[in-house]
Formats: sequence, C-alpha cells, structure tokens
Amino acid sequence: MADLNNEIKKNSDKTDNEQGCPDNQALSREFAALIEEKKQAVMPSKVIEVPPSDLLDSPDWHKHSHEAPPGLPGEYIKQGPRPHTPSDADVVAALNKISATEIKDELDQLSGNKDMIVGGKAHRLEGRSTLGSEYKTALDFYKDKFEKLGYTVALDTYTRRGQNYYNLRAMKLGTSQSNEIVMYGAHIDSTAGWPWYKENKAPGANDDGSGVVALSQIAKAIKDLPLDRTVVFSLFSGEEQGLWGSRAMAELYRQAELGTLKPNEANATVPGGKPKIVGMYQIDMIGYNPSNSKTIESHDTTSHKPSQALTEIMARQQQRYNIDLKVYGAHNEELTERSDHYPFYANGIPAVLITEPYDTADQHNPNYHSTNDTVASMNIPYMVNVTKLMAASGIELAGMKGALGAKGTAAEQAQQRMSLQNRIMWDCNKTPVRR
Repeated sequence: MADLNNEIKKNSDKTDNEQGCPDNQALSREFAALIEEKKQAVMPSKVIEVPPSDLLDSPDWHKHSHEAPPGLPGEYIKQGPRPHTPSDADVVAALNKISATEIKDELDQLSGNKDMIVGGKAHRLEGRSTLGSEYKTALDFYKDKFEKLGYTVALDTYTRRGQNYYNLRAMKLGTSQSNEIVMYGAHIDSTAGWPWYKENKAPGANDDGSGVVALSQIAKAIKDLPLDRTVVFSLFSGEEQGLWGSRAMAELYRQAELGTLKPNEANATVPGGKPKIVGMYQIDMIGYNPSNSKTIESHDTTSHKPSQALTEIMARQQQRYNIDLKVYGAHNEELTERSDHYPFYANGIPAVLITEPYDTADQHNPNYHSTNDTVASMNIPYMVNVTKLMAASGIELAGMKGALGAKGTAAEQAQQRMSLQNRIMWDCNKTPVRR
C-alpha cells in the first residue's frame, strides 16, 4: 500500500521541483476527463505513456503516518442483499484447494527467504523495487505459473520518465458473458521506505507479497470452474512510486473504450462485444494480524454504492461458506487514493481495497515499509481465510449456477443474475460521488 496524505498536506504550497506535493486533488483533476466516460477493458499489447502527475512525481509522496483518521463511518456487514442459501459443492471444493503451505512457500520466495526458480535459474530476491530488475523476475515467475494453470497471460509495457516498466495480466475467459470482466489486483513491487531508489533490501512480504500470493491461490482455485464472466488477475508494478502500473492499465481500458486501439494492438481481447469491468477487488496487505482478529476490511468509500455492493458480496459469501471472518465495510475515504483500485474507481468502475485490520486495528503494522516486513510477522491461517473469501466473492460476481444462489425456473435465475448486475452497475455511467 502506498503512502500519501501527510506529505501532501505538509508540502501543499511547494512545487514538484522542490520535492513537495500539490494539494490532494491533483490526481483527481488528472482523471477528471476520464470520469465522464464509461470505462471498459481489453487485454491489449501496447506501450502506454502514462501522463505525468505533479501529485505522484514527488520523491516524498509516499511518506505517511499510517494512522487511520478518527470518526470513520465503518460498519460490520451482517447480510448481503440476497437471502442466505446453502453452499455450492463445486465452490467448496475450489476453496479447499487454497493451501497454507503453498502460501508460505511463495511468500518465502517473494521476500528472499528462499530461491525463486525462473527459467531454470535460481534467483534470491532481496527486494522488488520497480526501479530495479527483481520485480520483473517475479513477474516472469508468475507469468509461467499462470500459463501452467491454463490462463492467457499478457505482459504489458508502460513508460515513465523515458523508462519501460511492466504489468502482468492473466485471463480466464467467461463461458457466456465473456465481455464482462471481474478483476483482481495486487502490486508486485515493494519498498522499505525509499521507493525512489533501487533498494538493496525490501522484502515486502505483507506489502504486497500477501496480495500477490492470494491472487496466485485464487487463480489455482477457480481455474476449472465454468464461470460466466471473464476473470482477470492483474499484478501491477510502480504502486509505491504513485500507482504507475494501475494508472497505465486504466489508460489501456480508456483507450479501448474510445476505440483508439488498433486490432493488432490487442492480444487477448475478450469476444462477445466491448469488454467492461463489472468489479475490481484490489488485495493489498492481508497478512499482518498478531491479535488473530477475525476482521477483513473492504475500503469501499462512503458513498459509491456499486463499490459498496462488492463488500456486500463478501458478506454474503462469508456466510454461505462459513468462512471464519467478519466483513467490515470501512467506507474509508482516507485510503481511496492509496492503492491500485483507485485509477479504476476514478474511471467509474466499482472497486474496493481489501486489507487486514486497519480502521479497526489497535496497532498498525510496525513493519510497514521497512526491512522487517518479512514472513515471520505474518498470520498465515488468517491469510488462508481471506484468500478463500476473496475467491468465493469473485466466483459470485463472475457468476456460476449454484454459486449465485439461484433458485426456481431458468427465467427466475436469469432475473436474479440481472438483479445482481444492476446492483453493481446501476450508476457506473455517472460520475462517482467523491469528496
């Protein structure tokens, strides 16, 4: 998760050349032209030049107290919008594929505890700085992993300050509504507090190795399920420098919707009409939980109803599959712009940030953005439960007979599916209500 607000306030009257930041509306202004249009998604292969941002180009933009503001209007979500129904056996079998042993093993590889084998060679990752090469090694590792699971994988190139950087996307094509996309996101890069340098050591086990590994496990769990909608797993780079990778991907979607991508610039465009993202779950820091809290937080903003509907899906799936968690809708504006869900949210797409206890925590992670962000401080059983919940939530949003809790005739089932879609997408063509 990236830092932002305190340094913005402290440097609000400085210019970028003074290594300060303008006010925190700069990024919003940058996306203002995009918010008016409905944004949808393809999987194009094109180098995207990310537009500059005074807000995000400051070397100090990431500094933050990591303290939640007082008086947040958050709430525990007790029931989703549809009645509780029995669990689906195929989904239960899929969730049971999520493995604590595999989670620990991948975290050890990502954070430098053990070698990562890529292309037959052993690599010991001491960090995954976007300004170095090790993040790309990790992307290559996951490219191979997703491809072996049967996914279509794209490595997208984008440029910042004249340099090329990479994101990864892995796609599972939907069976009947393939132009509609459910997206999971996590960021592959890490920092120990100095994101504008090629840090020698930045293990980033929790931030955001935990999210990366969760996506890997979800992809394994759902790979054989006949989901109606397409599912895309996105691994972003440049998050710690200011959401570089996710901003580039959001720009790809914008260009796809405007029709400015040529056919030969798309390398896995989903068939069945113009693609559109129906919901985005960004998983960023889900492993630090020393008190064994049952809370998982969904930061869905105070007023954007489609994003809040994603949180309600989580609550419903927690109940259906008896996952040992409590879903907390944080409604937290303070984190709106601090992770890779934001560029999608700013484009009018329902998007939420999923985190370990933050608003509800007595103490925040003392290892945040430091060389102490290691596997030793992580709660693996808690991570397993969160990963299962996020898999179940994506399955419901993607749609599968039984998983959606559909009852009655085919027409009644179709009506239930349409009701869910309307609940998620009801105002996606409108400007999101923002602070």
